[in-house]
Amino acid sequence: MGEEIPTSKAPRAVVQAIEVVRIESLIQERIDAEEKFKTYKTNELIGELSKGIEKLRSQGNGEDGPHLTESEIERINRAVNLAVELHIDQKDRPSGEPYINHVLNVTRRLVIEYGVKSPNIIMAAALHDSVEDQSSKLAILNSDAEGDEREKSLAYISSHFGERVSNIVRSISNEEVPDDLDTKTKNRMYAEHVTEAVKDPEVALVKLADFSDNALTLENVTDPKRRAKLTEKYMPVVAMLIDRVQCEDIQMDKEQKNNLVAKLKSVYSEMESYKR
Repeated sequence: MGEEIPTSKAPRAVVQAIEVVRIESLIQERIDAEEKFKTYKTNELIGELSKGIEKLRSQGNGEDGPHLTESEIERINRAVNLAVELHIDQKDRPSGEPYINHVLNVTRRLVIEYGVKSPNIIMAAALHDSVEDQSSKLAILNSDAEGDEREKSLAYISSHFGERVSNIVRSISNEEVPDDLDTKTKNRMYAEHVTEAVKDPEVALVKLADFSDNALTLENVTDPKRRAKLTEKYMPVVAMLIDRVQCEDIQMDKEQKNNLVAKLKSVYSEMESYKR
């Protein structure tokens, strides 16, 4: 094969042809994504979440307490929109569904199932995987900031959505680990990270929603080896989360807590069956 010509030195016609191919490729990727969104009902998820957020709009003080202001609703919507842009082309989940569905499900679960009304927690849920999975994209938006991609990404979140949101996302995000670490060590580090992170009750709510969407969908993972690997990772964390969700500082009503505990216990039993 011949030596590749740097774009900056290529003839104008060649540069234009390369740009056309690149744009066509991007368009096709978006078309493919839209088709997958239809199959996995991504747009329906977005609609359901939007309705849940709208119900939090400021209407004075009702029986369930104060609702959110127009400004808070607008910030939440910006966080959700940013999450969609960041994760739209991320590798699909093990179940085959678009990755963005996970982010939307975590946020929807907090708003609709857990009844969370804190804008900081809702925004952090929408952005909970942005630093861990998409820091290269996020850092570009904050290229003038100091630090590596991770720190630039967290600084961007802090400046646009608030320091508290950035701190929750930091706590949720797993640290990078060396590729050559064995699986058992990686799983132990993951369990230690989650145990430490959920000491903060606001972080705990986001992590509970995140973990629930990961662990409660294991049955949809058709590859037995992949499912067994995920079971080994998640199983040690389930018992700890069952205890944590029942603590008084976790702001969910009793029925919501009981439902979540029941689901987590059911998942634990399923995981035991996968290991047999």
